[in-house]
Amino acid sequence: MPKLDEDLWIEGGYYVDFDDLNQFRIIGPQNHLFCGLIDIPRHKIRIDSVESEDGSILIRGCFLSKTINLYYPAIDDIRTMRGLMESIGREHNVNFLEIRRAMTNEMVPNFVEEKNIRGEKRLEFKRVYEDKSYGITFSFLKDVEVSKISKPYKGFHLTSKRS
Repeated sequence: MPKLDEDLWIEGGYYVDFDDLNQFRIIGPQNHLFCGLIDIPRHKIRIDSVESEDGSILIRGCFLSKTINLYYPAIDDIRTMRGLMESIGREHNVNFLEIRRAMTNEMVPNFVEEKNIRGEKRLEFKRVYEDKSYGITFSFLKDVEVSKISKPYKGFHLTSKRS
């Protein structure tokens, strides 16, 4: 795990960090934003490891709160993201929540699937273009309840039964 700084990893062509606004991001091959978490503060996320695995990246960690609203993550190419950020706030850095608030149909996955595989709950978010796709899959233990939400933004409410 090449951890370059407290909140920065580079592994197998992926750049994983908490940016200047303390947002969790995964930037991958072809300059795509694979995941930008929306409205989950830095202090509610712990990253344990970042590793390459079969051309993908595996990040192990957890949310440090018993309940979290996991809104559909920001997913798009970096040029689109930068253009949206500039169009919204030229005087300050714009976070993913501000983009979602201003343009609810931008930087959203166009494929979302909820699965249960061998007792593991999975949420898969993808952006598809031509015959390719990119995105992120979250896996949760059985003690995490997952329920859909649509307000204020589409996503999932996560509740852990662990104390």
